[in-house]
Amino acid sequence: RPLDFVAWSLVLEMRLSLVFPIIFWAVRRFPAVRILAVSATIGVIGLVLTRHATSNTAPAATLVCQMYFVIGAIAARYESAIRRRYASIPRPVRWTLLLVALALYDDLLPGSTTLQILAGATGVFTVALCSVRAAWVLTQPLVHWLGRVSYSLYLIHPVILLTLVNALYPTYGFPVIAA
Repeated sequence: RPLDFVAWSLVLEMRLSLVFPIIFWAVRRFPAVRILAVSATIGVIGLVLTRHATSNTAPAATLVCQMYFVIGAIAARYESAIRRRYASIPRPVRWTLLLVALALYDDLLPGSTTLQILAGATGVFTVALCSVRAAWVLTQPLVHWLGRVSYSLYLIHPVILLTLVNALYPTYGFPVIAA
């Protein structure tokens, strides 16, 4: 077993970075609805393959995760239209959409699926892109610092936690070590 068990995400990101030029080209060339339909079809195939795989599910997971890249590329292409549409939504509806997006993204609903989490992430991303309040929060120094260090911490957190558990347990309980 590998010591740093977050390496799976690096594999996905590397694969998707290799096909991103194709995604970008397709998003620039074809209508968004067509690209989303193709991406969703590929993603569902990946979900089916993941659930029925007997061993390595990483290639199938790559098919699922391409949807995040496609949605990001579409958002970049249609940013102005997305901002206009968001501005036309009444404030109470925006708050409701944000709460629903957070519930989907945080996997709070029983039986959440990858597609629900994707929908939630898309909603949260849309608010971050379009909301003046979200823009203010996201420009604060502490948030910038967290953004700079979060991926690095994500990559090394298993090594740090395992080291601390092995060095400090049972003298200190797991909740203290995790904190």
